[in-house]
Amino acid sequence: MNYDDEKESGQMKVLVVEPLKEPYIKTISDDLKSLQNEVGGSIEAIFPFQDPVAVILNSEGKLNGLMPNRGFYNSEGRLADVFVGTFLIIGLTEDDFDSISEELAEKYTEEYKNPERIIYINGKYVIAPVSDGKGKEPETQPDKSTSSRKMKDGKSAKRNRSYEER
Repeated sequence: MNYDDEKESGQMKVLVVEPLKEPYIKTISDDLKSLQNEVGGSIEAIFPFQDPVAVILNSEGKLNGLMPNRGFYNSEGRLADVFVGTFLIIGLTEDDFDSISEELAEKYTEEYKNPERIIYINGKYVIAPVSDGKGKEPETQPDKSTSSRKMKDGKSAKRNRSYEER
């Protein structure tokens, strides 16, 4: 099935961007229920780009505490907002949603390729890319509450780091 055949069959291709994963193309039904299923609730469409695409996201995602997903940056490269939960990038016609073109799918796959960890600390967002670049969550760090180190005499000594982190 190619991009042109999908509208006639009631399906469309969308770019799915999930937290801590690389974006991927998915074929879904071109109805409201399918869009809602993908984002996990009521949808909101925003149009932040010059390209004929919309971002479909959960309209109550921030209120419901969905996981932060990706930063949205303005033309100066400054953080303008944070998308939460799974969002879709979808093509537009003059009056409806449509499959995203292959060209725009590639562009936005590259734009959102690197998953980000986003934390809100002291009234500001702290954003760090997920380290392995493969869309997989990095391995968890070992427990730092105790650690071993060799002393001058070659014996191991344990210390509690919970005191040091304060």
